[in-house]
Amino acid sequence: MTHTLRKHTKTHKKTLDMSIKKQTKTPSRHTDDREHKDITCAVRLPQSLYTALSDAAKNTNSSLSDIMREAIVEKLDKLREAQIAKSLRRAEIESRVAKLGLDTNSKSKAELDALLDLLEAS
Repeated sequence: MTHTLRKHTKTHKKTLDMSIKKQTKTPSRHTDDREHKDITCAVRLPQSLYTALSDAAKNTNSSLSDIMREAIVEKLDKLREAQIAKSLRRAEIESRVAKLGLDTNSKSKAELDALLDLLEAS
């Protein structure tokens, strides 16, 4: 029985070692210090946009994915910048209202927030 247990343990250990080795990736030469890409996302595109994207990839000796990732990063940066600018405008308005010395009770604060929301919506 001990012999069978040892044999089974050795086999299990080999399998475990192999599975660990399979999961451990060596860095590829082409990583360029980029974040690991482990999410796949399907995007439906009109033919004209796909053609323009394909042409851009060929002209820049790049891949479709690289161009799409770069465009997504640029768009996210613009959205973040817009959100920061919006927050700064709101803080500036709140600061100016506070300088006016208006009462800051909860009703006034709610009214101020409603006015700020209207300004942001416009």
